[in-house]
Amino acid sequence: MFCRFATIQLKVAFFKNYLTFQIMMTKKWLTIICSSVLLITFFLPWVNWDGSPVAGYAMATGDLFKISEAKLALANPFPKLSFTFLAFWLIPAMAIVIAFLSVSNKKTGLIPFITAALSLSLITLYILFTDFGVGKNVLGLMSIAAWAHVVAAIGLVFFNAGSLLKKLIWIVIGPVFVFASFKLIEKKLMSETHTATEN
Repeated sequence: MFCRFATIQLKVAFFKNYLTFQIMMTKKWLTIICSSVLLITFFLPWVNWDGSPVAGYAMATGDLFKISEAKLALANPFPKLSFTFLAFWLIPAMAIVIAFLSVSNKKTGLIPFITAALSLSLITLYILFTDFGVGKNVLGLMSIAAWAHVVAAIGLVFFNAGSLLKKLIWIVIGPVFVFASFKLIEKKLMSETHTATEN
């Protein structure tokens, strides 16, 4: 009787360990897939402005404002802060690091969360900028690559360790910051336009 009970206990323990291992392996490969999608889609067109495709990396290179000035008559409102957009190059760089660490079975720490926050910030910026410049069917102008980038960023957060609250905070913190900053800039531009019109 004791031997039978011990055998059952061993089988249960083995099943639990096996299930935990399978979940870890699944999360590992899903993390690798998400980081790979982020890397690839970063270099693909995200939106089309009057026949000009704008890739995800255009903000990091400064090409976004060149295209927007030519196609939408929207110049960079703060050219002195252009260097800050170089931070978006961290997206492909950290995506590579995440994939490498995951394949090596090493901890990724906060890297997936930071990468996701930057990615979602960037996509929010594209949506807001398109809305400000085009003003119609904004979501329809965004490409499949852009939406794949969003899904991969959110997946990167959820497939890594942490509480649900922590994950939700990392998902919304970037877009909320970008939205608030964009609205302040929009208000400033509207105010300057109104003043110029009066004069």
